[in-house]
Amino acid sequence: MRLHTREWGAGHRLAVLLHGTMADSRAWWQVGPALAGRGYRVIAVDLPGHGQSPRCPTATVEMVTSSLLESVPREPDLAIGHSRGGSALAAAAMQLRPGRAVYVETPFVVTSYSDPAALTDSLTAAQQERTLEYLRRERSWWAEQDRAVEADAARLFDVATAVSMSMSASGRDLTPAATVVPSMALVADPSAFVSEAEVRRLTATGFEVRKVPGAGHSVWYGFFNQFMSALDGWILAKTATAHGPYPHGDRVAHVLEACSRTVQPLVATGRTNGLIGADPIGLTTWPPPRRLVLRWLCPDAVAGDPRCAPTPF
Repeated sequence: MRLHTREWGAGHRLAVLLHGTMADSRAWWQVGPALAGRGYRVIAVDLPGHGQSPRCPTATVEMVTSSLLESVPREPDLAIGHSRGGSALAAAAMQLRPGRAVYVETPFVVTSYSDPAALTDSLTAAQQERTLEYLRRERSWWAEQDRAVEADAARLFDVATAVSMSMSASGRDLTPAATVVPSMALVADPSAFVSEAEVRRLTATGFEVRKVPGAGHSVWYGFFNQFMSALDGWILAKTATAHGPYPHGDRVAHVLEACSRTVQPLVATGRTNGLIGADPIGLTTWPPPRRLVLRWLCPDAVAGDPRCAPTPF
């Protein structure tokens, strides 16, 4: 089954984004352009029974995986899945083979369902409730655009497809192998979906776990800067570590995160030139991927910097 997609950017790196239940690809209306600005071609997918993708009342985990593989290129540099979209990403990870995977508020051990009729009633009630007025009342921290896309996505949501997918996944442990695909779990703090015991389990199996205090289940809604900061720090650290050695050795991840926290706020106010010119973390002594670090953190501010001239990374 070919799935509907929407795209942002035309960079040389590829990112694939998968939404959660009752949403669609428009959920990434801020994240997609932000990643495009970081050099990605971004493809956001409408999962079966969501958005403009076909409905399928006999959907299974395996069918969703095959549909995803039919709809996006394999081996993207980055894949992000939210909630049920994270489950779909986990199920497809070994075949999709992303360079890095981010699972946002994803419970990998799927709830056990025994009564499809009860599940149908529950999802139908949730769909009918998810109006713009309801979201204005219950999601006060969201932007109006967040509420608008979620309310319209709920209108397009197909309950029968979701019930079939849920029954197929019922009780399954879809935890991917973080040692094969570098993986991060990005969760709200506190989270109603990912317990502290689950956080400890994921950490023990090799996951990076990052938290966004105060956020809701759709972490980036209302907490966009915090969401992107968590994402930036992890991807930068992974990129630098893969290209080592660096003068800072095993402290490179901490250095990059500190740089991210320091430089990004200055970019917003146009006060980056002095900081970069002073080279506070020794970027001029690093191998060519240092240019990727600078471009990721402040692509506009360093456009004229000879250290950031176009070069194969």
